[in-house]
Amino acid sequence: MAEYLRSLNAAQHQAVIHDPKCPLQILAGPGSGKTRVLTCRVAHLVQHHRIAPNRLCAVTFTNKAANEMRKRLNTLIGEKKTQMLVMGTFHAICARYLRKYGAVIRVKNNFSICDADESKKIITRLLKDHVAYIKKKDMKVEPRDVMTAISKAKAKGLDAVALAAEAETGTGEKGAGDEFKRVVAMIFKDYSAELRRTNSLDFDDLLVYGVKLFTAAPDVLRDCRHILVDEFQDTNTMQYELMLCFARGHKCISIVGDPDQSIYGWRSAEVENIAKMCRDFPGTQQIYLEENYRSTGSILAISLAIVSQDKARINKGLHTSHGSGPTPSLIGVTNEIGEAAFIAREIKRLKAYSGGMLKWGDFAILLRFNALSRAIEIALQQESIPNRMLAGHKYFDRREVKDIIAYLQLIDNPDFDSAFVRAINVPKRSIGAKSVLEIQTAASASGISPMQFVEKIYAGTAPDIKPPIKRKLATFVKPIQDLRKLAYQGCPVQDIIQSLLEKISYETHLQSEEEWESRWDNVQELINFAAETANVAAQSSDESLPNLTLRRPVDDEENAKDRKREGKGKGKAKEQGQMVTRVIAVDSDEEDEEVIEFTEETPLRIFLQAATLSTDTEIQEQDESAGKVTISTCHAAKGLEWPVVFIPAVEAGTFPSWRSDDIHEERRLLYVACTRAQALLYLTYCRARMTAGEMGSKMLSDFIHRALNKNKALLGLQPPSIKDKEREFLAQLLNRQLPNKILIEAMISECRQASRSRDGDDVEPMELSVFGAASSFVTTENSQPPAYSSRSNPVGPLPTFSTARSIIQKGATSSQISVATSSSFHSQTPGAGPSRITAPSSSKAPSSTGTSSQPPSSFSSGRSLLYSSKPSSQADLEPQHTQKSATSLSTFQASASNSLAVMKGLGPADSSALNKGGASAPIKLAAGTKRLGMGHSRTGYQIPNKKRKPST
Repeated sequence: MAEYLRSLNAAQHQAVIHDPKCPLQILAGPGSGKTRVLTCRVAHLVQHHRIAPNRLCAVTFTNKAANEMRKRLNTLIGEKKTQMLVMGTFHAICARYLRKYGAVIRVKNNFSICDADESKKIITRLLKDHVAYIKKKDMKVEPRDVMTAISKAKAKGLDAVALAAEAETGTGEKGAGDEFKRVVAMIFKDYSAELRRTNSLDFDDLLVYGVKLFTAAPDVLRDCRHILVDEFQDTNTMQYELMLCFARGHKCISIVGDPDQSIYGWRSAEVENIAKMCRDFPGTQQIYLEENYRSTGSILAISLAIVSQDKARINKGLHTSHGSGPTPSLIGVTNEIGEAAFIAREIKRLKAYSGGMLKWGDFAILLRFNALSRAIEIALQQESIPNRMLAGHKYFDRREVKDIIAYLQLIDNPDFDSAFVRAINVPKRSIGAKSVLEIQTAASASGISPMQFVEKIYAGTAPDIKPPIKRKLATFVKPIQDLRKLAYQGCPVQDIIQSLLEKISYETHLQSEEEWESRWDNVQELINFAAETANVAAQSSDESLPNLTLRRPVDDEENAKDRKREGKGKGKAKEQGQMVTRVIAVDSDEEDEEVIEFTEETPLRIFLQAATLSTDTEIQEQDESAGKVTISTCHAAKGLEWPVVFIPAVEAGTFPSWRSDDIHEERRLLYVACTRAQALLYLTYCRARMTAGEMGSKMLSDFIHRALNKNKALLGLQPPSIKDKEREFLAQLLNRQLPNKILIEAMISECRQASRSRDGDDVEPMELSVFGAASSFVTTENSQPPAYSSRSNPVGPLPTFSTARSIIQKGATSSQISVATSSSFHSQTPGAGPSRITAPSSSKAPSSTGTSSQPPSSFSSGRSLLYSSKPSSQADLEPQHTQKSATSLSTFQASASNSLAVMKGLGPADSSALNKGGASAPIKLAAGTKRLGMGHSRTGYQIPNKKRKPST
């Protein structure tokens, strides 16, 4: 048995050794090792079935997944064979074939890839030509909506003509006379013409033209013996057509997918493609991977209870190789401020009570919408918890990076207008917007691109414009022309970038801006990326794509014009020193045959393609994210995992989203979010949430309600207690070393002290009941009050974290540490030892004088209104579709503000001021930085500080 087969379970082994001639669907649940199976199947096809690597195509959905598979295959089959594989995303693979064979369908191989930002700019400009029609029809058309509609049309294989026909005949959702679709069809036509004029393709075009190429010239795929597709449930119509093209010759295909994780319907993904494949490939067999290696049994139990509510799903299970673990928690709070505060303080509690075994980077907060992050980010900031937003500001979206990319695009493709507009005045050359517009107009009249036009002005072969710009073009045109020659000669991209920066004095340009050093570092990182891309390109052997002689007919007038232009330009590439290595024969007619020469893939072209198609953000964020809590959308979190996951707002209107028409996909999305958790899972919901400046009542998501109706034990109504048993389980599950007990106690003490310092000693302890847990909290040996309690351990202070760590680092034994710190544990309680930490069962806390002090009852009332007025019960979980909130907004405001006033000893006038604006007025955020959730009160509202004057 091969070594790579020994570590597989029975289902995985069966999938890997499956007969390659029989179509295979591997339906793999979350955390079931699908990447390992897919990688091992590739290795098995090469090693056991002796299929040449250049006859295998492996498709992934992200560059990260492709790189991970490449690394594993380097170990299994060796680097040389891995280099020969056709591997990457659908977009990257299509781009690679179009670079080599695109001339067959009249796509020049130096085409630029137009990113979403450039596409939006083009569509925004084209919309202006249709303003009169849009106003006449009394419509509101946004560029983003047009972009989405065009993208969806392309994903289904529709062009502008077909979309216009749909608008007229009523094929779409709105029936005949769909005015919006009619407008989109008109802009679609103009947009396609603009892309063709500028020799560019957008992301969707890569797939559309890929299908066109493989249909027109099926011979380019004649050597493909087997195609393997990952994340098959996320394929759209065009990607399915691409798969058919690759599998047309030998009908050999293996796909990996999970219909339960199909969550991209809004991006035109078709989960029905799984069933469609079974119809198109008779005899397709399915193998289920149901053993989960990621999550605990209790997490999988609630996850399956949610997703199995869809009775039409494929009935497959999921079981774990781990134990049951702590029960996931369902925490009910009153509003989003209490929700955010709970999450922040629970993170600190878990970190402390795990003895640091859980790091900041082990926590994730998964949101249905990005808009839900505001209160959470504020709460994390208030608790000094480092955090980062996953897939937030992408590296290649940074201004200075886009500046350099624009220059490189012009070097490779002078027809790309978008790059010209961006680059011509960076650094500033006193060429204003009016001059740029005049250049574009004159270039259009001459039938050439703006870049080609300014090159003619600079060379003196075209008249200058007014005001004259020839002198100003020297620092723009000359560097591009010089570097274009180097690029055609195969110069490394990092060298081209270095030379470009010097020629245009880009560093000097940045020095006039704030934080220019950081921007300059981003530019230097681009040079690093260029070097890395060169290494990856070296690992992708061109032997995987065969050299062919292909013929194309001149089938219409437009193509005839293209052929005429190409004929005029013959030999130009050689004159510029471009590397001409392949020839395509073109059938212009039966009597004549024209030869078109085109170039080898240049390093610059490979780099630009990698930069534009980059779907990952690790370049800049990888090192920064290690020690930070992750905030992410549920969609962006797919494929990732964390030891602890919080999912806020599990409420109707959020799960499922009020925007979504597909309730099944919304259910699958919650399932995906839950299965990101390895050890601990928290679901939180509010009874009221601020939306558009007004507080509205909320209900628990029906997905959760239905699950609990069947089994109330699936979720606990309080956070899990972290004791010795739980710590041992976490250490085993996460494969980490169990922290020293004294170190744990020291971190707990430090966490309590920080909580006491934050909340003050003039309020009662914040019980778990505030967050919808048990009504009282009685601690015993090795149990603990919550980290967000305002009281310290009454039996005496624990050693500080820094003290304990210092002792441990010096090599002291556990007994020595116990002796060194024992006095602090039993200074007030005889016989108390370091392992016994107790807390009072009463909610009263001793005052500094030794007598009990109880805050006014009105404080408890106010606090409960802000968080939870009583423990979550089953009654709270019942959906109230026809009932309004029991507490009106006016009562909520009045009670909360009066309670806060009494708590701080404010007078009636002060109390009235807190409720200024009337009982029916919505609660407003404080001005400036004193926003809701950043005040001194534990409730989250801004309270005047007695030690300083209130802000005016």
